[in-house]
Amino acid sequence: MTGPIIKAFRYALDPTPAQTEVLHRYATAARCGFNFALGMKVAAYERWRAGRDRLVREGMSKADATKKAPKVAMPNRDQTQADWRATRGQPFTGPLRDGEERPLPFAWWEGVNNRA
Repeated sequence: MTGPIIKAFRYALDPTPAQTEVLHRYATAARCGFNFALGMKVAAYERWRAGRDRLVREGMSKADATKKAPKVAMPNRDQTQADWRATRGQPFTGPLRDGEERPLPFAWWEGVNNRA
């Protein structure tokens, strides 16, 4: 024998309409959660970059300004989750569906675990 034998299995999902709704709700909540956390990190980076750019405008080289820019706390997992849980009860604006002219509000938290 030259190496381990690997077996693979393929399964097809055939959800009922009710299960499809639950899967869609979890996928939407996961997408909203990812975008929420990414937005927090991008905002922190933008604050750091604004401090660095201010130093550059004051005459410091970009390399030195990068080293001496004011530190900005990058949100960690616990802070992000706390802020995420604080948004429960506030509707987000959902994407436009085909033929719609305005965004639909949707409640991402209804029936979804907050760790989705």
